[in-house]
Parts: sequence; C-alpha cells; structure tokens
Amino acid sequence: MEDPILFWNDVCNEANRFDHTAPMKGAAQGGPTRSSRATAIVHLAMHDAHFGVSNPDGFALYTGAAVNPYTVTGTPPLAVQVSASVSAAAHLTLAALYPEQAAMFASKAQEIAGLNETNRAAHAYGYRIGREILRLRDKDGAELSATHVYNYAKPHHREDPLNPAQEPLGVNWGGVKTFAVSAYHPLANSPAFNSAAYNADHDEV
Repeated sequence: MEDPILFWNDVCNEANRFDHTAPMKGAAQGGPTRSSRATAIVHLAMHDAHFGVSNPDGFALYTGAAVNPYTVTGTPPLAVQVSASVSAAAHLTLAALYPEQAAMFASKAQEIAGLNETNRAAHAYGYRIGREILRLRDKDGAELSATHVYNYAKPHHREDPLNPAQEPLGVNWGGVKTFAVSAYHPLANSPAFNSAAYNADHDEV
C-alpha cells in the first residue's frame, strides 16, 4: 500500500519545482510566500481528508464541521478509504493552485488509484474537504498586489542589481490571513537611523 500522504507530498514538491523552472518562472505560485501558502493548503486538505476518515473524533479538523462527517464502511479496507479521500483532496487543491499542471495531477491520481485501489464515497468526501479548504482560503489577502517604489537612499530598499526587473516579493504579505498563528509577538524597535548601533549593524551586514 502506497502512503498517500508521502505520495502527494512528492507531487506537491514537484509542482512547486516545475512552477519555478523555465519557462514557468513562478507563473502560478511564484516565490517562497505564495508557494508556502500553496503547500499549506494542500497539506491541510490532506490532513482533514485523512483524519476525517481514519479518526474523526481524535483530531480537530481545519474545516471544522463545515463538511458532513464521513461514515466508514466495512469494505473496502480503511486504508483504501483513507487513500481515496486524501487523493481527492490533494488532487483538487493542487489543480486549483497550479492549473497549468492539471494533466500531471490527473495522471498521478490514476497512478495511486491503481496502486491502492479507490472508493467512491471516500473520494467524494475528500473532494468536499478540498473545496472547503479552498473556500476558507479564498480572499485571504494573498490575491492582493502592491507596487513598491525603489529608493537608493539609506535605509530604503533598492532593486536587485542582478535582476533589476524583478518585482519586490511579499509587500502586502503581512496582511495575509494566517493558518495557525493567532497573535503576533511584538518585536524590539530597530536602532535609530544613523545611530552608532544602526551603523554598526549596517557594517556587520
């Protein structure tokens, strides 16, 4: 029996790799901020799809009670039902996040179904989990874009000299809804600009 979590984790990593490889150049989820969000969405979907079938009373689900509970049946084996649920959730979320790679995801879904068998009811449950995860993360702030005006004066940000056409990454990312963090810890204030402590830190960098 192929482990469905590890299987789809590999697919997710491959999707991220390909998305950052020419000619894609991060077309779908470019940069570490967007790709980490995409990875979190896929893995949350797999988590809920797995435990919603294997142990619905033992773990809190990210989707809460929004999706009707799954009823485990005697056949096929529980492992097959778990695999079908996880595969549906992972396939759906990956295809939504990386639409250019939909054919690869469909092929992988067929591959694991051939290895582990599948189950229609569990697959439908995983599909509903995936849709709910995507709904919960819709309009979470990641869709917003912002422009940044470069400034050569200290202490402002200037463009990358090796890639001057590259847009700044994550200008608005501090406003994106978090997945688990409920409160931010305050940070110490930076040294005053041009103070001795600031200049020492600047020179160290």
